[in-house]
Amino acid sequence: MVKELTDPSLKYRGMFQTASWGYARTTLYTSRSAEMDRIIFDLDLPITQSQSNAGATSNPRMSRPQAWAKNIISVGGVRHYNTLTTSDDRWGRSGSTGPASDGRIKPDLCAYYDYIYTTGYSSSSYTSSFGGTSGATPIVAGYVGLSIELYTDGVFGHPMPGGAARRFENRPHFSTTKALMINTARQYPFPNYKDFTRYNQGWGFPSVQDMWDLRDKIHVVDEWDVLTLLQSKDYFFFVKKGEPQFRVTMTFPDPEANPSSSKARINDLDLKVADPNGVTYLGNQGLKSGNYSRPGGSPDHTDTVENVFVKSPAPGIWHVKVQAVQVNQDGHVETAAKDVDYALVASGIASGRDRTHMTLDLSSKGMGDLKAVVKNLPSGWKEGWTLLSLTTKLPAGLGPFLGIEADGLTAAVLVQPAQAGSLLHFKATSNPALFPNAPFQVPAGVLTALKGTSLDGVTFVVDGGSNILDVSNASRVKF
Repeated sequence: MVKELTDPSLKYRGMFQTASWGYARTTLYTSRSAEMDRIIFDLDLPITQSQSNAGATSNPRMSRPQAWAKNIISVGGVRHYNTLTTSDDRWGRSGSTGPASDGRIKPDLCAYYDYIYTTGYSSSSYTSSFGGTSGATPIVAGYVGLSIELYTDGVFGHPMPGGAARRFENRPHFSTTKALMINTARQYPFPNYKDFTRYNQGWGFPSVQDMWDLRDKIHVVDEWDVLTLLQSKDYFFFVKKGEPQFRVTMTFPDPEANPSSSKARINDLDLKVADPNGVTYLGNQGLKSGNYSRPGGSPDHTDTVENVFVKSPAPGIWHVKVQAVQVNQDGHVETAAKDVDYALVASGIASGRDRTHMTLDLSSKGMGDLKAVVKNLPSGWKEGWTLLSLTTKLPAGLGPFLGIEADGLTAAVLVQPAQAGSLLHFKATSNPALFPNAPFQVPAGVLTALKGTSLDGVTFVVDGGSNILDVSNASRVKF
């Protein structure tokens, strides 16, 4: 039945599934867990699963075996006591808890356990008291549907050919949906607040509101980067001063495991994040005991979900690295090589598609001309660069280097000498006729050799001490 949901030859198709039932409860990764991992891996379908309701028992970890699957979104419970405020929310020995038997963080997310208003199977079976993780799970599934809708509306910058009529073809991979949900979830504070832990709330309560509010300050990699053993991929993001949080989530689809293995994980990808001062954060380090990451520590070789959450991040360029530490089985079956892919979501960034600060706009009339306009420069800047790239394979604003795909042209720009009025490396000037005080213009006919190609650009400026003050959005022009 699950396979039919993703069969493109059928009239009706589904983009996610939810289950509030399962096989006999256990604390182990079983053949049923492996079966669910195989289904999600093969069909690329996000599925939510109730953790179970053993919170008040002598073994609160007793859960449906499907909830222990790696690829699934398992859902825990939180009591809200039928009030509008979250200040009285607590676990209250409700839903089953993690960790998994191999130490993986479970559940993945949480939702309300009590006082759930819902319809029933007949016109007279409406209830205001549905509950348990059986009630929490469809709530999270609803958020999954809304997340997919936002993605397929193109609000995160991904092109959507055919529009709403082709949502199924344009849908994100299951790992991307999961990463989006986790990255933008609202965590309950812990420790020392009520009875919340990482193992009863997971990564928090989903928030489509936060996902929407961050839509232009978020970078979503939808499994388009592929790694072989020990290969890595680097990303560079600019974070503005005063940004409340910088959050990075990496998830990867993992083949089913042998239930007799001590660890369910097959392949191993590591997440590493460095702030502008070189302080390094590793995936999940510190997040099992609190809401925010701690520097240093050891890599996580257990989970297939890794996060770095930094409160009040230092302004400047942040470096994110994903590395394939172990590739024991093919995780990216679309190629003949033994390789892996992953989803990456970074939020709280000002580079890429954010236009609430300094902006760059490139345009052309299609006559071999180019016009560049920079606005809203910060005070105190002394010089700046407009980095250019002719590599435009990815959606505009979603390149790994400040929103562009750095290439040889980018490197050449960086070594250009500073000159007043230059587009590439410019100095602050009081002359209103010079760039960036005025648009930079390349006359018609000069760039005719570029006809049919696209050009990406991003501008950044520094102060007298070479500190980066601002980075513009990435802009694309087609000649």
